[in-house]
Amino acid sequence: MAIHTALLAQAISALGGRDEEAERLSEIAAAAAADSEDVSAQIEWRIARATALANNGLGPAAEILARQATKLVATTDCSLVQTSALLTLARVLRLGSRPAEARQAARDALAVAGRKGDLASARAAHALLGELRPA
Repeated sequence: MAIHTALLAQAISALGGRDEEAERLSEIAAAAAADSEDVSAQIEWRIARATALANNGLGPAAEILARQATKLVATTDCSLVQTSALLTLARVLRLGSRPAEARQAARDALAVAGRKGDLASARAAHALLGELRPA
């Protein structure tokens, strides 16, 4: 249940304008994953909550969760989740007005996607890097 709720929260965040609902769902996912050893669930709820918090202007808390997700995902071999966590970190850092760090996280995501041939994630990383170009 935890991972499905976290993924639903991410989808709602992606739609925009429903960040409070996404945040509530991420809380439910976190509670459901609390006693779980499922690393994917632990990562996904952090990604969902970091996104919702960042969109609600709570950048420092969002960054903590995004960094936790990237640390957890480093223990896995799932490139899709690795790129998702790194792109989340990049977006959180961008919203926190830290473009240089955001660019690095996006480049890291692009590198992971490139190694695994993950074209969709590579496109997302390229698009984010385009948004983060220095003025």
